[in-house]
Amino acid sequence: MRESGLSIFYFLNFYPLETSFKPIIRIADFNDSIYAEQIASEINTSVKQRGVNVAERGAAYIIGKMVEGNSILAFHPMTGEWMGFCTLEIWEKQKYVTNTCLIVAPKYRSHGVSKFLKNELFELCKRKYSDYKIMSFTTSPAVISVNIDLGFKKLSYADILDQLPFLLNEDSHVNYYDLIHNNHLPHPYIMMVYNPYEVSMEFSSSEMIRQAI
Repeated sequence: MRESGLSIFYFLNFYPLETSFKPIIRIADFNDSIYAEQIASEINTSVKQRGVNVAERGAAYIIGKMVEGNSILAFHPMTGEWMGFCTLEIWEKQKYVTNTCLIVAPKYRSHGVSKFLKNELFELCKRKYSDYKIMSFTTSPAVISVNIDLGFKKLSYADILDQLPFLLNEDSHVNYYDLIHNNHLPHPYIMMVYNPYEVSMEFSSSEMIRQAI
């Protein structure tokens, strides 16, 4: 028994997460509210460390997102410990959706957990909001790279003013105007949008060309 414990310790501490196992990824529900306080704390700590103008999220906000069925959780496949979280923000009138509150527990960062979360959230968006455009607002080169692979396109500031004026005028927990103009960060914020209609048209055109050939 003792030897088994040492083996698990060695496995968890000396093998890179991304090459040893995949996290368990699933949609969160009310039963996961036990993680809300810790998730909210990690999100708020991360925001302060990055120095961005985003309002604090409380446990009640996280639980509300879980109850809506619009959140994704990542768990350690051996210990059951929560590894990461992300959720959706919905603009029903404008038919836009965006991922928000993407956070990975400190001990599991730099292991690819965020990519698993983002990919699963992207699939959730397409299932529940198939006719909505999906926004992604990020400073991360890694996230930008994943977005491009998924079919997102970068928007200029002029595009944002033209297509997303409600973001700059709305009283939101995220001050998008401030973030867009925040030049002191190591990486500037980039707005990207996935348009299901454009992707569908591109796929249809490619299919027509393939059949013609």
